[in-house]
Amino acid sequence: MIERRRFLISAAGAAASLGFRDLPEVADAAPASQLALGALAFAAHRLDPAARGADTPLAYGSAAPGQVLRIKPGTDVPVTLKNAVGEATDLDWHGMRVAAALEIIPGVSGAPVPPGGEVKLMLRSPDSGTCWVHPSYVPGWSNQTTRGLAAVLVVEEPDAPSVDADLVLFLGDRLGSSGTTPADTLQVNAKAWPQTTTARPGSRLRLRIVNGSTRQALSAAFVGAEPFVVAIDGQPSDLFRPLNDMLPLGPGTRFDVMVDLPGKAGETFSVLLRGPEMAPSTPSPTAFIARTDGTPVSERPPIHSLTPNPALPPIIHLEHATRIDIAAAMGPADTPGHLPTWTLNGASGIKPAAKPLFAVKRNTPVTLGFTNKGPHLAAFRLHGHVMRLLHSKDDGWEPYWRDSILVAPGVTFHAAFLADNPGRWLIDSPFFDQAAGGFRTWFEVT
Repeated sequence: MIERRRFLISAAGAAASLGFRDLPEVADAAPASQLALGALAFAAHRLDPAARGADTPLAYGSAAPGQVLRIKPGTDVPVTLKNAVGEATDLDWHGMRVAAALEIIPGVSGAPVPPGGEVKLMLRSPDSGTCWVHPSYVPGWSNQTTRGLAAVLVVEEPDAPSVDADLVLFLGDRLGSSGTTPADTLQVNAKAWPQTTTARPGSRLRLRIVNGSTRQALSAAFVGAEPFVVAIDGQPSDLFRPLNDMLPLGPGTRFDVMVDLPGKAGETFSVLLRGPEMAPSTPSPTAFIARTDGTPVSERPPIHSLTPNPALPPIIHLEHATRIDIAAAMGPADTPGHLPTWTLNGASGIKPAAKPLFAVKRNTPVTLGFTNKGPHLAAFRLHGHVMRLLHSKDDGWEPYWRDSILVAPGVTFHAAFLADNPGRWLIDSPFFDQAAGGFRTWFEVT
């Protein structure tokens, strides 16, 4: 067992380590009832068909952003995407290790669905976990995710632990009044925060927290009960209680948190949020409040870890790894009033490169060095795979998997993954303004 455990966090615009507290053996849980589907239909359209502005609200069907869909792992799920949004669109299976045929990289692989078009796909998720679905960010497209095209996709565990409530907290940008620029506010499950619930004292909750913001890194603070993280970015992690009961929420990040509510009626448990742009004196907005009422529930065993994902390698052989370094740098805006440009290893990804950044054979271990040479917090997202953050001074790795990593200015982090998913895959930023500025490249697994 790795003794030195740290966690990458963004707070006040910088990244820092978040320690793990030593814990006794613990017990976990998780049913959940929302919308269990044998097929998925995404009817992407304008909520007002007559509206034509770049900030026109969009939706999948009639549902607001953050609707929850549930499927079983390892089964074929038919998917239909109908496009009535007035511009090209696609589906980004955020956090899912899907087949490469579902990954769209315009100019490299696949093609988006044109206006008025329809595509039928077959989805198979090899893993259980909390994921989400939204359009990719492609330079030249509007921010369709902020405009309302987003859904949480839960791939249910066959041995899901028992809880009294399995709740999704989807944190999404609220569309601003000018163009595609979101306001400096968020919504929780497409409504003004906080979301509230009432439960019996001692109830066990599983919170699936999804940062569906496309531009905001946040910190979540838990008040009133002890939080235990059981999964990160859709993959089971070693059980831990975060230092200071706080967690980082970069764009696209997901945390599954288990908590036992206070054992007396009339008490509360809250989730507070802070963003790097908030002044220290600004009160932390409350995203979620659970109040206790009624007769206490029967006592449960302690919370414990989820079953590890058997599809992921227990060991990555770093001595045989292909080593790739990626340096992100920010330049001036290409035209006045536009977003700054970004380059990866000196090349802009606004137009995709003709050749991959690197190509490896299937089942090759790879280590990636992520360096942020820009003046602002950046993030690197790995598509089609998940990675382990490496320790800076030895060959150990953190006891969890990630699909994206936040990197502060002037900092380098290293991560390792097994390139076991053949196809062409993106490495980009989950900050959509960075991706729009060229923060994107691709690699190939043959």
